[in-house]
Amino acid sequence: MKKLMLCMIIFMLSIGVSIQVMANSGPPQNISLEILNFTKHFEIDFLIPFDRPLNEADIQTAQDQISFFDNNDFGIYYQDDYPSFLINFQDKDGYVSNTLYGASDYFYRFENEMALYMNLPRQFKIVLINSDNQLIISDVVEMEAYDQAFIWDLKGVTFEETIQYNVGIFEGLNINPFGEVRKYQELVIRIMITILIEFSVFYLLGYRLKQTFIKYGILNILSQTLLTLGLIYGIFIGNGAFANVVWLLLGELLVFGFEMGINGLMIKEKYTSHIVFSTFLANLASLILGTIISLELYRLLW
Repeated sequence: MKKLMLCMIIFMLSIGVSIQVMANSGPPQNISLEILNFTKHFEIDFLIPFDRPLNEADIQTAQDQISFFDNNDFGIYYQDDYPSFLINFQDKDGYVSNTLYGASDYFYRFENEMALYMNLPRQFKIVLINSDNQLIISDVVEMEAYDQAFIWDLKGVTFEETIQYNVGIFEGLNINPFGEVRKYQELVIRIMITILIEFSVFYLLGYRLKQTFIKYGILNILSQTLLTLGLIYGIFIGNGAFANVVWLLLGELLVFGFEMGINGLMIKEKYTSHIVFSTFLANLASLILGTIISLELYRLLW
């Protein structure tokens, strides 16, 4: 029986690896940006820190990169021609084009809405440029998590002869997901609901020993905490909504297997197969009933 439970856990882990590959078959969308209250024609790029002044070799490499992708019909920018002025531009703080000197996988733009799929540093600026090479540059944006959607409001801003720095107002920038108190409040509620439901199932199935409930309670706290931290980390590194749902389902499967295996080895009140099956039923009940109860509580509390 112990070998069977070990094989079950290994099998579930292998499923997790395959689902992760499917969920990340496309590059993560690191940024979704909308510009408000700006009607002038512009091109846009993101500026990233560069630890030294650009030299001729840097600029030549950037120009070669543009030529290579142009000749192979594979652009690195959202339009055919990259603004030439930005090729050798370095702002007052040393920031340079992410498209040319960073890592841009895909750059989408529709009017004043942009989506970027890239390995962008968590600290960057946004630059707008027009046909007269007039520049508008944002303040430094510091991202606390990837996969952020935010707004840059440029009300009252227009192109001028000199470069404009630190303009506009940002809205919707996320805080670090590990610092959100609500996520830990939800964790406590979820643990309480899970323990209530699963203890009830165990009691109905004939379990009475205090040690059984203590051990299972500690295991529940551990598994739910690890699951929550894993989901928060997924937000932190930029998993999209679909990937987070997949991770949640995968996490629940792993919790099933983890608790069935550990309970089968740790609890001695009944025979192993009874404990494993009881754990499965308890987890299934908490998954179904707990989801319904949690959603209703979230609706009432938040």
